[in-house]
Amino acid sequence: MKRSFFAFVIPLCLLLAASAGARPATSGAGFDRLQEAMRIARQEALTPPDEGRAMAGAIRGYLGAIDAYSTYLTAKEYAAIYETPPRYGGVGMDLLQGRGGGFYCLPYEGGPAEKGGIVAGDILFSVNGVPVSRYSPLFLESLIRGEPGTVVVLGIVSAGQARSVSVTRAVITRASAELVANGKIQRLRIRRFDDDTLGQLRQCLAEISPGEPLILDLRGNVGGDLQVAVAAAGLFLPSGVLVATLEDKAGKATAFQAQGTDTPFTGPIALWQDRFTASSAEVFCAALRDHGVAKTFGQTSFGKGVAQSVIPAGDGDFFIITTGRLLRPSGEPFNQRGLPPDFYISPERDTAAQDFMRKSLAFFGIEP
Repeated sequence: MKRSFFAFVIPLCLLLAASAGARPATSGAGFDRLQEAMRIARQEALTPPDEGRAMAGAIRGYLGAIDAYSTYLTAKEYAAIYETPPRYGGVGMDLLQGRGGGFYCLPYEGGPAEKGGIVAGDILFSVNGVPVSRYSPLFLESLIRGEPGTVVVLGIVSAGQARSVSVTRAVITRASAELVANGKIQRLRIRRFDDDTLGQLRQCLAEISPGEPLILDLRGNVGGDLQVAVAAAGLFLPSGVLVATLEDKAGKATAFQAQGTDTPFTGPIALWQDRFTASSAEVFCAALRDHGVAKTFGQTSFGKGVAQSVIPAGDGDFFIITTGRLLRPSGEPFNQRGLPPDFYISPERDTAAQDFMRKSLAFFGIEP
């Protein structure tokens, strides 16, 4: 069985598909050199290598030569990702994997990570002193979470300076979509595309009068479930229109169409995005933008538009390989490009919030 994942966000929950998978054969001079390295290390190294960890690292290195998102999960790591303990705490933070392999921190408003001084855009480099490069990126969430009230030490780079931040884990609850009080206009904050997002979106839209202007705020939305994002786009688009296309290396295309409602939301929409709006959130934004139902405000989005297949490797391990790219309804790819906004807004923290609102009100023709 082969499972397909749309890029990497943490925690992961994305598109699933099924097909056959097989363990690739390894041969040639490169394999001979790897065997030579193993032999010499066993004979000469001051500290004998941990064979399991060394082999996992070698496999990750090989797959990592494809791109930052191709990797390898051991059976233990896979179990840790999916076997959630009955009671656990987190730090209130999403991680967004960059194309260079680093991880951007995106703390939740008022959460433990933010209270500990972590700000959006900080780079995570270690968890409890262990470099994040040692692990599959999908495994990091399980390293960070733990018993509520316990402390995890996160190594981060902030404004070019490395430091350690001790964060006390807590039970994290927050809506993935909610209306935010904003004075003159409704602002609908969509933080992720999870199992509960669609229901929450429907509840929010039921509170908005027909034809009323609306702000859709997807700043810092690192994605989530592609199918949920497609369904969410269907709440704003006519049923049956194209939301996105997934294309494999042979050019075979799979179309994702809006199936939400025959009576979508029809008011004018200002869609807010930033440089951390990524993956399935970009699918949502591109669909509304390309079909002319929204204008976008902010910065060029992150540019994560690829899909990974999760292929059993035997003994409970899994290979994760990038196997496809996503196209926006216009037919253009957005991986490594992002989505340019219609109205650019500087990311400067001191002025961005006011500029987003000021330009949106001007777009709607509303006096500030």
